[in-house]
Amino acid sequence: MQVNKSELKCSFDVDETLLMAARPKTFRDGQIKSVKLDYYGTPRVRWPHIRHIEIIKAHKARGFYIRVFSANGWRWAEQAVKALGLEDYVDIAETKDQVIFDDKPDCGIPVVWVEDT
Repeated sequence: MQVNKSELKCSFDVDETLLMAARPKTFRDGQIKSVKLDYYGTPRVRWPHIRHIEIIKAHKARGFYIRVFSANGWRWAEQAVKALGLEDYVDIAETKDQVIFDDKPDCGIPVVWVEDT
């Protein structure tokens, strides 16, 4: 069994959290570069959510254990981390949980979204 002894943990989804399917309207040409990934044999172009990437880096600097996950599987999560150059900031890339068992319906974990400007 692995034990994560970190008291500070946060998790980031890939699709529509770290990588956006559509280019954000607030981006000017050349401001942000898209990333290219291989979605199980099909090329995909995605746009980085800069604010969430900055939050990952800031949280890592504060000592957080960083988890990146995707419902599209651990390969997609790993590929996203590498495409964004976040290997030094992310502790684990994995498949999104299908079920979480907890005594609280909302698991007591806040969900945060930050607009990218």
